[in-house]
Amino acid sequence: MNWLYGQRSRNQPSLIRTQNPDLGTLVRVIAHDTAREELIANRDLDAAAEILTPSHERFEIVLRQAARACEEALAASKDFDGSPTLLEIVNNMGKTLLALRQGMLSTQSDPLAAFADAPSKT
Repeated sequence: MNWLYGQRSRNQPSLIRTQNPDLGTLVRVIAHDTAREELIANRDLDAAAEILTPSHERFEIVLRQAARACEEALAASKDFDGSPTLLEIVNNMGKTLLALRQGMLSTQSDPLAAFADAPSKT
């Protein structure tokens, strides 16, 4: 019940911030063993609900969030003051982005790979 109403004696607020969709999320989390265990262990409804989302959907969500954040950073870049720390952050983001792209490309099949093993005709 303290997930629904909180527990003042322990200074724990309710996990339900808004009845919809939080209450529906809590119902789905309680019905799923792993998500419920996550909720019990960490008292974090968002983290428990994340378990209910298939990993490929979570990947798409975080990728779209990252793209949006990058677009926002680009729009704000007019205020860049030359900070080497910020430039290093962007350099690291670039390296991460290249590694992400390479990892994604490595999962794609090469349509010409079948021809690489074929005997050559002379």
